Amino acid sequence: MLQKEFNALGFNEKTTKVYTTLLQINSGSASEIAKLTGLQRTTVYNILDSLCAKQLIGITFKEKSRIYHAEPPEQLIQYFQNLSTSAAAMLPILQVMTQQQSSHPKIRYYTGVEGLRNVNDDYLKVKSKEYFYIGSMADIEARLGKDYLKNYVNTRIRRKIWSNALRISGGEIDEESYTSSVENFRRVKILPISTKSNVGSITLYDGKISYISTAGENFALTIESRELYNLLKLVWDCLWQAAK
Repeated sequence: MLQKEFNALGFNEKTTKVYTTLLQINSGSASEIAKLTGLQRTTVYNILDSLCAKQLIGITFKEKSRIYHAEPPEQLIQYFQNLSTSAAAMLPILQVMTQQQSSHPKIRYYTGVEGLRNVNDDYLKVKSKEYFYIGSMADIEARLGKDYLKNYVNTRIRRKIWSNALRISGGEIDEESYTSSVENFRRVKILPISTKSNVGSITLYDGKISYISTAGENFALTIESRELYNLLKLVWDCLWQAAK
């Protein structure tokens, strides 16, 4: 009972058993708790020390014996409120540490349809309100699913995010929402070459680069690198000038 909730608080089964047993009996020695829980005495001692450090239980001495007593259950809430306060105090320092590492690129790898969709959904959070990609709409629909793609496009339009698309010849879908227009928040040009090879798609947004493979390889990558983004955006701009 309540083990799922205690797991969420970081209490394993043995810790939960010791803590709840002490709540029920109010006070007792380590030997008594070990007997009631069926745990080894050394294990019980370690758990009791941990609970004492969290101020969830207290200790009194009776002759030469330690007697452990449970603090009111409300102390559990106080303990995690204290943790939250400590974490908030650490946050500015942790943010500085993260910024110091920002020069290193971050690479993430995804697999499966859900992984590919998670990468695609990230475009809907773009701060600049536009992104730039190279790919085939037919191939994108085949990988992500027709219904998903329609919902995605509707959300993108509702959020007024511009899609700047360099399409691969022969990979178009004859639907109005995929065409170039102000209403669709979409600019489209067609590359003057075609290919029968599977190439996937590349998207540039907010200093990030994503690659989503075809259904055959079924994986995606995202790379956070300002230098690589700048280079590929330069290539994308050149292709945009050459496209029709």
